[in-house]
Amino acid sequence: MIALLVEAAIRSLALGLAVGVGLKLLQVRNPQVEMTAWATVLAAALAMPLLMQLVLLRLPGSMAVLPHAIMTGAGHQLPSVPVPHIHIHTHAPQSAVADWIGGLVGDWSWLDLVTITYGLVAAVLVLRLLTGLMVTWRIVREARPIRAEWTRGADVRVTACILAPVTFGRVILVPISFIGWSAPKRRAVMGHELSHIEHHDFTIQVLSQLHSAIFWFSPFAWWLQVRLAALAETTSDEAAIRNVGDRVRYAEILLDIAVGARGVPAGIAMARPALLRQRIEHILSQAAPVVALAPRGRMLLAASLLPAALLIGGTSWHAKAAGVPVMLAIPAIPAIPAIPAIPAIPAIPAIPAASRSDGPTRPFAILTGGHTMLSADGDDLKRLLSARDKVGSEAVLFLADGKLYGITDPIQVEQAADLFRPENDLADQERDVAEQQKELGHEQADLGRQQGDLGRKMGELSRRYSEKLASQAASAIKASASPDEEADAAQARDEMQQDYKQAMAELGQEQGELGREQGRLGAQQAKLGAQQEKLGREQSRVAHDGDVKLAKLLDAAVVNGTAKLVE
Repeated sequence: MIALLVEAAIRSLALGLAVGVGLKLLQVRNPQVEMTAWATVLAAALAMPLLMQLVLLRLPGSMAVLPHAIMTGAGHQLPSVPVPHIHIHTHAPQSAVADWIGGLVGDWSWLDLVTITYGLVAAVLVLRLLTGLMVTWRIVREARPIRAEWTRGADVRVTACILAPVTFGRVILVPISFIGWSAPKRRAVMGHELSHIEHHDFTIQVLSQLHSAIFWFSPFAWWLQVRLAALAETTSDEAAIRNVGDRVRYAEILLDIAVGARGVPAGIAMARPALLRQRIEHILSQAAPVVALAPRGRMLLAASLLPAALLIGGTSWHAKAAGVPVMLAIPAIPAIPAIPAIPAIPAIPAIPAASRSDGPTRPFAILTGGHTMLSADGDDLKRLLSARDKVGSEAVLFLADGKLYGITDPIQVEQAADLFRPENDLADQERDVAEQQKELGHEQADLGRQQGDLGRKMGELSRRYSEKLASQAASAIKASASPDEEADAAQARDEMQQDYKQAMAELGQEQGELGREQGRLGAQQAKLGAQQEKLGREQSRVAHDGDVKLAKLLDAAVVNGTAKLVE
């Protein structure tokens, strides 16, 4: 069982890597598309032990193993098969302690101990999951239903056991403080939680936790659980923003709900602290609304990933020897000419993120042109957002010595915004480079498909050749041949072998050319990666210079009085 689970975890990791590389190459940014892809990977990972029982494809290594020669004349003999020596060691008990340990453990092997350890850990994790579900279900049963227009007909219940909204199955739990919520806050909460219900996020979360419990030894299982939770929150945040109509306002609501939030053992809480900062940054940095993916589109995307899951799960690497008579063997199949190695694609350097931590910076918000540029977190971020309506749509808000200042002078606001516009130009250049990398990725994928086709041709050619040899061997057994007939058969075999070698050499040459083209594209990818790295460093420098110049501008505004106290 352990071997089956380990192999299933490895195959699931291979599927996850394939999907992750595909999402990267296609530059996917829609959280619903990513959520659908990774949910499909989760379903395939849970079903992987069953998929492994379906042998849909056997690799060349799993072809029947045939003996070496037919014993019909001189020079033909069966190859010797090396048999490993088996050494059996016996040891007498060395001490009373050893006798005691031996009696305690008995005939247990290391595999037995590993199996018991796995079972104990998995049982604890599954028990924790079931306990959380039972405790939360009791909270749901004891909660009081709410009948109001703003619930939109959903099953909404109120309980004193939570401080933030939670979705459990198709039930939405809200805290007692909902009585004092404003209309926009209620719209945001309902939009967020109804999105969880629409996309079955609770079911996906439970399945991901079950997957982590079964495959607890696999880091990929834990990563997948965290990734699915983050994508579910991002998708629901976008649905809530569509209800509220203002990203900054929704960020304020989310921060307000997060204060003192406490969830339940099982369920999807609206303001989980572990994901809050990441969600706030996404909400404020996303300028355009995210396009919602229709259910039909999600189904088509999941169906498109099904062949990959079946291929990875149903591919067999295990060779099985074919049974042949002891005195019979078939001439050896000539080795397939080595395919020239495909040059390794140089790794693309990581793009350094623009950093604001190494210069004289202070919390600020620049409001201009309907956009908000923020550099703050925690309570500072909340203060800046809450003061937005007090200074108008064109202003600079900043904190100095614990005080909140505002600049509304149009010239100074424009000067502050100009300091960071070069970052946008660099970001556009990075997007252009990313598009070029995407096109190269498509070309590389096309070359990979061509290489796969050539590999299949080689396999088919080897299969036909082995069938012809087997047919000749069977004919030789059925009837005794004269020396002339044996000579003719040997000549026919030699000619067939020469044709086979020539065809394989030609296919190998084509593979080599494709490999060299892959290497050329890889070099271009590396060059674009270096360009991305250079743009990233330049963006970091521009951000640092902008922070330094902005600090001077803000200090001057405080001194000359153009910066007014807002609070």
